[in-house]
Parts: sequence; structure tokens; C-alpha cells
Amino acid sequence: FQHKLTVTLAGSCTMGLLTPELSKLQSSSETLLGGVVTCRTDTKQRLLDVKKDTLELHTTKSQQIMNEMAMGLHKHLPADVWP
Repeated sequence: FQHKLTVTLAGSCTMGLLTPELSKLQSSSETLLGGVVTCRTDTKQRLLDVKKDTLELHTTKSQQIMNEMAMGLHKHLPADVWP
């Protein structure tokens, strides 16, 4: 955290494990802007702008879904470092 970069995180259920660990680091409140945990597909649509068509065509752990989650997160919570 010496470089003053900001970070955001998005993920499905397991992402909740990383955010608490980052929050333990010194100056994390200046660096960690936030994160979104979306276990349900409708939550992925509402909070991270994942397209319904993408959700219907791919599994929730597919690269396509993860890409849309990352783009949606960056749109709503821009940071220097993002998924």
C-alpha cells in the first residue's frame, strides 16, 4: 500500500474471504474502496451490470461472467486496480 493505489473487488460467494484480509493491512481504508459479493445471478445483473443473455449462456464461474462483473464493478466503483 505504499504507492497509494486504490483497489476494488468483485466476486461470487468466496470473494468474501479476501476483503477482510485486505482490511487488516495498514492504510487499507485509503486503498480498499470496497467490494461486491454477488452469489445470485439477479444480484450480478443489478449491481454489476452482467447481461441476462450472458448469464443464460454461461456458467456463473465462467470467464465471460467474470469479465462482465469486473467491467460493471469498474463502472460503478472505479479504482486504480480492479479485477
